Amino acid sequence: MQRKWFVHIQGTQEGPMTLEDVQVRLARGSATLQDFAWSEGMETWQRIEAVPELNRPLAVAPAGPAPADLGALIEIRPEEVEPPKKRSPRKAKEADAPAPTLLTPEAQTVQRGRPARMTAAILAVGLAAGGAYASFFGYWDKWFPPVPKVEELGQEENQELLQAASQSLSREGPALAVALATQNAGAPAAFMATNLPEGTRLEVRVHGIGPTLLNEIEFDLVYPIAVAQRSGRTPPIRMKDGSAIPAGQYLVYVVDAGSDQPAASAKALDVMARPTVQPVSGVPQGRRILGKKIYTVLGGLRDETYSSLLRDYHAKLREQAASEARELADWTGLLGRQLAGTRSTFERLLKKTSGEARQRAWSEYHEEWAQDLSEDAGKWDMFKPGAAMGKVFYGPLYEQVYLAWQSLSRLHDVQTAALAPPADLPVFEPELKTLVEQTTSRITGIQDKLSTIEKSWNKSGYPPREGIL
Repeated sequence: MQRKWFVHIQGTQEGPMTLEDVQVRLARGSATLQDFAWSEGMETWQRIEAVPELNRPLAVAPAGPAPADLGALIEIRPEEVEPPKKRSPRKAKEADAPAPTLLTPEAQTVQRGRPARMTAAILAVGLAAGGAYASFFGYWDKWFPPVPKVEELGQEENQELLQAASQSLSREGPALAVALATQNAGAPAAFMATNLPEGTRLEVRVHGIGPTLLNEIEFDLVYPIAVAQRSGRTPPIRMKDGSAIPAGQYLVYVVDAGSDQPAASAKALDVMARPTVQPVSGVPQGRRILGKKIYTVLGGLRDETYSSLLRDYHAKLREQAASEARELADWTGLLGRQLAGTRSTFERLLKKTSGEARQRAWSEYHEEWAQDLSEDAGKWDMFKPGAAMGKVFYGPLYEQVYLAWQSLSRLHDVQTAALAPPADLPVFEPELKTLVEQTTSRITGIQDKLSTIEKSWNKSGYPPREGIL
């Protein structure tokens, strides 16, 4: 039976769906590699890019021009080649002179034209075959390079694309250029050109720089692309709901799509060392960045209008961030108290000799313990991975609270099983130890980050966020 998947997209859980359903959403841009997925057998929700089964070559081409249509974006402009040298009159006369023959004059007239026609035909076939051979091995590329002429781009960017596509892969190694057409600022498209082999799998990643975004906290999208005719493009870049992207600065970069590459592509990319540290936040470990650029997309706003609106938006964000920090501190404090309570009560009851009295006392404590967590039980849904992303300023910290609550609840359940007769305590001790360490680590981790927020708070600027998520 085919495996079923559930995906968190824009805070909404969708599923069950097949692997192909997930691929369609990725190809259409309605889901990204940063969204969360879960299937039976997985311990918790994970980002799609971290799930090998999902992060595979797409069976559905992304929206926009198919590779065959990219020819409409390519204008071939052969450079002038050196014309053949002119022959001297004497050499021309000697070359054109008829060869000696014993044929009659009448036969000479008939036969004279036949070798010329045969020679011309043989020459034409030879030239065609030689040209095809040379074309296959890239011999003509230096005279007839592919020119990604894109009307939406300026001359300088077109030249950068041309240069990347025209470089010799064997002599100079992989080259790639990326450009963003910003005439339609609400839905720009990214173009890239490269000298990598046909079919090379790449990812165009678009990252909105948080403090510059107007009316949005974050923006990250990933578009899978396969190289065709030394080029590729994304569909119009929009928000997941199809609306225009926010005004602000964007980092557009292209990375290799991982180890699953055609043989020729893998060989070409192997000349580039894999980074030992994450080059850009959000890029999977070991991926190579092949090209990047920063763009400012204002969506028709004047600079001064954008700056004024951004200041107002940051003022609202400061209020929201301060409120979230207080709420996170309250929830973390509650989890810390619940952890301390369940540990001390469990250890105290272990000393009771009567199993019946021990179980009765634990049952009474359990009701009290569960009541403290259930008063705001509806909050837990918004803490789930993917649910809070983009909706609250400190979304990742809310997810950490949810994970701490999960491990704490699991610890309490195992404690309950360990006290129920005729339980054998040594059987449960390894799991109890692991859960105590895991829950403690998660709670203290959140508290440390909240402390960092408090120390780095700047009342006049963007709320502290970078480096703590």
